[in-house]
Amino acid sequence: MAKADNPGVSVLDSRLIKDVDPGEDGQPWFDLMKHLHLRPTENMRYVNRRWVKGCEDRFNFGESVFIPLADAGRVMDRIFSDPSHIHEACNFGTEIPDVTPSIMLIGHDLKNDTDYLQKLNFTPKHVQGKLDTQRLARISKKQPPGLTKLLAALAIDAKNLHNAGNDAAYTLQAMIGVAVQEHRQPGEIVRKLKAAKEISDAAKLAKKAKAAQRALARENKTKSTVRVHTGPGAKTEVLPTTKNDATGQPEESRREHKSRVRLVRQDKEEGS
Repeated sequence: MAKADNPGVSVLDSRLIKDVDPGEDGQPWFDLMKHLHLRPTENMRYVNRRWVKGCEDRFNFGESVFIPLADAGRVMDRIFSDPSHIHEACNFGTEIPDVTPSIMLIGHDLKNDTDYLQKLNFTPKHVQGKLDTQRLARISKKQPPGLTKLLAALAIDAKNLHNAGNDAAYTLQAMIGVAVQEHRQPGEIVRKLKAAKEISDAAKLAKKAKAAQRALARENKTKSTVRVHTGPGAKTEVLPTTKNDATGQPEESRREHKSRVRLVRQDKEEGS
């Protein structure tokens, strides 16, 4: 477990959505979700900067809860005993009976999430099924969509990602969004992801082409042309060479180029 890691959990109780129309994109269900962001006190001074820009103090869905790291597994166990009491799970003075709920476990790259829970000495219980949003709307096996791209395709306005609490909330929203929108317009999410990838790939190619052009221009500026004059007072000139942008042919500049180097070799008789 990275020292800057902070668990995030989101819950949607299916009993609450029974009589609520999800609309065209599932947004009416988003307000029925409950979210929790745990911040182990031992990790407070650590901020994730190596791989992504961390924002542990920017939980969008309430106040983060500070707990000792050793209590994290116990809190998770209480949540899985009765997810409807997610906000009471950190208060060990409140009893939460195990109601053996039927849980659908959801994550984006779910294996990473379950591996992390193992490091908290907790194994998810009462899990009847699992869904990985990374696989749910992937374009291909080799190129699953990142959470940011998936949320963009779903038109979900996500802020402060890479905060575990926010990531959990937006992952659950993404799952609902994909389910509802795919039901309304089958294949639409994948089409949007493919279109976004084509635009992204084109932009990357354009960037590489510009970089190659700049490198070639720098290379051309360092090349030189050697011109030898014969006869009395013979001399050799080494002149920098550039290329004409229009013709691509070498173009010499004697007067304007400040870095011109001249090697003059005078005839022995003239120098004597």
